[in-house]
Formats: sequence, C-alpha cells, structure tokens
Amino acid sequence: MGKRYYGCSFWPRTCGFFRWADEVNDKREMRFLLLEKDTKIAELEHEIDML
Repeated sequence: MGKRYYGCSFWPRTCGFFRWADEVNDKREMRFLLLEKDTKIAELEHEIDML
C-alpha cells in the first residue's frame, strides 16, 4: 500500500498542487489551498479565452 497524497484535480493539465496527506494538519488549510489553486486556474483560463 502506497503513501496517500493530495494533488491537483485537473491532471494532466495540472496547477502543480501536491501535498502528502500526513503533512496536512488542518482540513480548513487544505480547502483554502485548493480554493486558491482553483481560483488561479479559473483566472488563467479566462485570460486564455480573452486572447
């Protein structure tokens, strides 16, 4: 059995988010980090659409 991790859900067009599950102490922190990445992805997709 391998080690658990969290990663970007947009694989293979990933934002680069990665964290080992045992490094996460606070689920709220994890949700915030994922929200930040999702927001960045949405901003970049909007920027691409505007080109």
